[in-house]
Amino acid sequence: MSTKIYYGFRVRGLTLKRFHAELQKLRPKIEKLADEEFRAYFVRESVRRMDSYRVKKKLKLLKEDEKPFDSFQFYMECQDEWRKIDRESIRSTLDWSCEISLFPLAARDFLCCYFTERDSIIELIQAQPWFTEYAYYNNTDQPDDISDEEWEQRKRDWDIVFPHWGDTPAKRMFTLKLTDTHRYFPWHKRMSRLAPDYEKRVRAIVRDLVFNRWINSQSEVNSKNFLSLMFDFNDLYKKPDSFPEWRQEFESVARKTLPKRITTKMLSVK
Repeated sequence: MSTKIYYGFRVRGLTLKRFHAELQKLRPKIEKLADEEFRAYFVRESVRRMDSYRVKKKLKLLKEDEKPFDSFQFYMECQDEWRKIDRESIRSTLDWSCEISLFPLAARDFLCCYFTERDSIIELIQAQPWFTEYAYYNNTDQPDDISDEEWEQRKRDWDIVFPHWGDTPAKRMFTLKLTDTHRYFPWHKRMSRLAPDYEKRVRAIVRDLVFNRWINSQSEVNSKNFLSLMFDFNDLYKKPDSFPEWRQEFESVARKTLPKRITTKMLSVK
């Protein structure tokens, strides 16, 4: 028996035209959510990069080719990542795309799948009044609140959608894209309000600098052991008395170097 895992939902009582209209009403809500989340990410990462450059410059730890933070260049890096997502279908922290695929079981009865990397978008979809969870899988036990009869019906319904091994939504379903992978430059006159507060910024840069010094002190670092070393460092750093001299050194420099207030001008294109 082949493994079947379908995390989908069912829409009943809507014509295709009405269902399409409901998805079109949902689109701007998802776009707004994606824009807000990308703006928050962009500000956090911009501040981290600015702070890192300032402190490393003070400590004379900059690489030869390392340049001051440039928001436009950072946005171009995001664009490169989005093109890679589209080209290679990779998973990424910068992916806010969302697609819904649907299959008509009957005139007013659809089975659907959603595809997105964002829990926030999934929650928004699941909050719609026409949404009814309709998953089926045979790799583990069915949920306790679903009867054997209903579970078997779900199996039969999904077998209609995907009757053969190797069937995919692209082959068997109609797909609507609700958001694009790419986002616009997230400028906003109040975007500086999204910046982390001063104390969080100090703690973050101190941790990064301690980690860099610690990882460089290891006898062997390679692609095979880097992840395990990161976990080791995380466990060490959780102890308040770990790396006391390094923490004190870097915190002192950070407090003398970092501006206490982040302005929108700092985050804007120069």
